[in-house]
Amino acid sequence: MAQCFCEGSSEMLYRRLHSARRTAKDTLLTEYGLQNLGQPMLLSILRQKPDGTADSQRELAEQLHVTPATVTVSLRSMERDGYVTKVVDSSDMRRKRIVLTDKGREVLAKLDEVYERIGVEMFNGFSKDEREQIADYFKRMIENLNRVSAESRAKQREKNP
Repeated sequence: MAQCFCEGSSEMLYRRLHSARRTAKDTLLTEYGLQNLGQPMLLSILRQKPDGTADSQRELAEQLHVTPATVTVSLRSMERDGYVTKVVDSSDMRRKRIVLTDKGREVLAKLDEVYERIGVEMFNGFSKDEREQIADYFKRMIENLNRVSAESRAKQREKNP
């Protein structure tokens, strides 16, 4: 079955939803003075770590599902702006741990407001059951796409042992 990228198709609706959410997020980040934050999710991930510290950039990249290079660029600007700092690991001088600063913790309160507002507005008028159903659909789509990626990688390994 050929994919239709016409108005009203699931692919087009997904693209429009993604774009509308990103626009709302960017607009609210600007309203809160956080337009140059880079990768807000990095701060949220660091907050969840013991002492607000990640062992490595690779660890953060894996959690964000992005490349380490992407994390490097974001961390550089976040460190310059005082949201995070890098500290040499005392047990391995070659490694630098990424640490959330007090300024980073302060900005997280604003980020929480932004993402709470986006979530509330995006699901305005949806029942709890409908929200759970949407979450289940997203999980199934993610699993399906992860399976496709894994199968493709396996085929590539067979071709290029």
